[in-house]
Amino acid sequence: MASGKLESLSGAVVETLSLLGTEDPNLSVIESDDSMGVGERSFAQLFPARFRSIPGDGLDALRIAIEDASKGSMVVVSLPPGAAVRGHELLGRAAARGDIRLTVLCAARPTHVSPGGKSAGVAGLNELELLRSLPRIQLVVPPDAPTAQSVIRCAAASIGVFCIQLAAGSLPVVSDGRFELGRARLLRPGGDLTIAAIGSAVALALDAAVELEGVGVHARVLDLVSLKPFDVKALVRAAGETGAILTVEPQNAVAGIGALVASTTSESQPVPVRRLGAPDLEPSGATGASGEPWLTRERLLEEAWELLRMKGKVQ
Repeated sequence: MASGKLESLSGAVVETLSLLGTEDPNLSVIESDDSMGVGERSFAQLFPARFRSIPGDGLDALRIAIEDASKGSMVVVSLPPGAAVRGHELLGRAAARGDIRLTVLCAARPTHVSPGGKSAGVAGLNELELLRSLPRIQLVVPPDAPTAQSVIRCAAASIGVFCIQLAAGSLPVVSDGRFELGRARLLRPGGDLTIAAIGSAVALALDAAVELEGVGVHARVLDLVSLKPFDVKALVRAAGETGAILTVEPQNAVAGIGALVASTTSESQPVPVRRLGAPDLEPSGATGASGEPWLTRERLLEEAWELLRMKGKVQ
């Protein structure tokens, strides 16, 4: 599916939480006053006794959410950018318990990576990799609003700590929203190379694949929406069938999904892997040293052509 209309991920979450609040009287929402505002609208109005706004940088909100979840409630906590990293030890201890129902909404840092220059989101430096390292954590990065709705419902039905990173602003709709924890999604078939992307970079990958199709290159697009558990089988199959993988991510590429993909394929299906993501700069850097955006369709296409040359597909 090519990228479509723009929809807000946080707006989709607000809508879904309000519906879940009606279905589950044990659901409560806690929000840091610096986060994305997912609870302070519909949910707070419908269920004021089950909503709290906690001032601060997100750590107090996280502590309270973990305490409430340990008492048997289903708790959704909304955190500002970087709070999950600052509170990773709290999250790790909570996840290790394995018996609580806690959903953590992690706001991504703002940047500009989506088609048309719309505001999307970028993780803090290696934020996703740090969260992936926590034992028993469940980690998902939805690329669009329909998927975010499905992920919230999945999280509400899950036991344990379920982290969802949400890009800021609006993103193009790239899927029908169907989601299964632990499964990558094949959004576009192809046999010449694989473009594996997450979050706000998925729409960019799809647009680039359409452009490559116009010149006879068939690029497969995988949405690595579930980072933990991770779909090793889909990735290894893509490596074997296309012979090259380009990873695209709205975060620092030093220890991001590119490293995850490369290490996974090297064990059983080694193929050339190139990584496209943020340069090794401060997390606020949406642009490189030249002031130009670092994640663009042009850069993605350059990396794709380099991979095709490496595998002898083109000269």
